[in-house]
Amino acid sequence: MTNFYFVGVDLGLDGGVALVNGMGGLERLEKMPILTSTVKRPNTKSGKGTVREYDIAGCRRLISQMQNHGTPSLAEARPVTTLTMEGGFYGPTAQTVRSLYRGEAIWETLADMFGVPVLSVTPSTIGAYFGIKNDPEKTKAENKASHRLLAAKLFPDWADRFKPVGSDGLADAALLAEYGRRKA
Repeated sequence: MTNFYFVGVDLGLDGGVALVNGMGGLERLEKMPILTSTVKRPNTKSGKGTVREYDIAGCRRLISQMQNHGTPSLAEARPVTTLTMEGGFYGPTAQTVRSLYRGEAIWETLADMFGVPVLSVTPSTIGAYFGIKNDPEKTKAENKASHRLLAAKLFPDWADRFKPVGSDGLADAALLAEYGRRKA
């Protein structure tokens, strides 16, 4: 599988997208493309609020660039064999769950358009595979830190991208791509 590439997508507006080559090298790491707009919110002090949503055109450009080395030539296309993303959604609000399902639909549609098979896995599957256990005694942030530490260990050249709190979407995307590579 050395000539193949694997895309990992951590769904969610704070998620990420990663590209791992067949040798296990991380080649690209991007935040989830999103759009932010200002809307009227009469119940707030300022009367305004922001809405974040998936940038579908940005997601399409991203997977196209990953597959085509940034060129339109299909002759140079990378054979992306698997797009791995998390399924089995949960969240603190119905809005969060709705956003995750919307992201799943967008990325499944894009994968189908580009002829890339999808491997959907649960967060617990990824955790178990890499030996990451959520400790109920720890905070959510402390548990997410273990994902960032593992990603930094697997991809040391990219370790600085996994250090900041809030970069767990990037770390999870890289772990998902690596999982897809190992399962191919």
